[in-house]
Amino acid sequence: GTARVCRNDDWVDLGLCPLGCDVGLQACRVPSNVDAELADDGNGTVTIGMLDSPVHIDTDTGRIWTPNGTEHRPPGAGLDPTSGIAYAQQTQPVGPGIGVFVMGELTIALGVDVVVEGSRALALLVSGNATIDGVIYVNSEDQDPGPGGYPGGPYGTPGSGACGGAAGAGTNTGNGCSSGGGGGGHGGTGGDGGDALCDGHLGGAGGANTCGTTELVPLVGGHGGAGGAEYMSLGSSAPGSGGGGGGAIQISVGGTLTFGISGQIHAGGGPGEGSDAAGGAGGGSGGGILLEAPALVMVVGTTLAANGGGGGGGDCT
Repeated sequence: GTARVCRNDDWVDLGLCPLGCDVGLQACRVPSNVDAELADDGNGTVTIGMLDSPVHIDTDTGRIWTPNGTEHRPPGAGLDPTSGIAYAQQTQPVGPGIGVFVMGELTIALGVDVVVEGSRALALLVSGNATIDGVIYVNSEDQDPGPGGYPGGPYGTPGSGACGGAAGAGTNTGNGCSSGGGGGGHGGTGGDGGDALCDGHLGGAGGANTCGTTELVPLVGGHGGAGGAEYMSLGSSAPGSGGGGGGAIQISVGGTLTFGISGQIHAGGGPGEGSDAAGGAGGGSGGGILLEAPALVMVVGTTLAANGGGGGGGDCT
């Protein structure tokens, strides 16, 4: 029932297993992607009710607040003694880092919207039980990625990230024309950009390959879609930007993780921008949702969505 770690060829005791003990495996349960020592740093019982909605979480600063002035946790690393919520930053071998929030119990009530901001992915470590009846948003907003994701490309450039969409192509023959940018890839390949059916019949940019692992280790969000291509000789064309990749969230619970009928997590990618005088931009890929608990309860109506954004329409008349 206790944990220890080997450092410099010696055992260091960490106390009780932070997320409980797996009796069958005779091993401590430890969260993916983050140091196990962090999992017992916070002990607060956190309840977010309707009067607090919407609640904002900043993965870069550790702040949790509402626009009406309620401060659930001030910015800064370490344990906040008032809320009992600890915050730390975790690096990763690839991709953005992680903003880690640690607490004892978590309840997000029906009707509450939780909006996650920042460049880092979000990890919630709960040593006891967690109940999600509200909605958590880690999705992209247009070209901007969700936390832990990659931005979409400006016009004429590929999407960001190892699996960002490829840029379309333009031509200066005839009236000029350009093909669509490719969509970002993540759990699946990105969609191909549309072909230009005018002068040159330019093929649309290919969608990106898949990236990452099904285990979401490391914890990385979606990759950006490519921006639309500009006509090489026409400064009047106005191609748009690619969609940003969806964010990434990890919820690791020592007890029971329960999603109610209205419990939702949205980690979708952003849409590519369209244009009425150029090829459309590619959509960003969806992010990732990682849930870890010895007992997981979901009911009909629970929504976990990490879909990719749609590509933008184009016109080359």
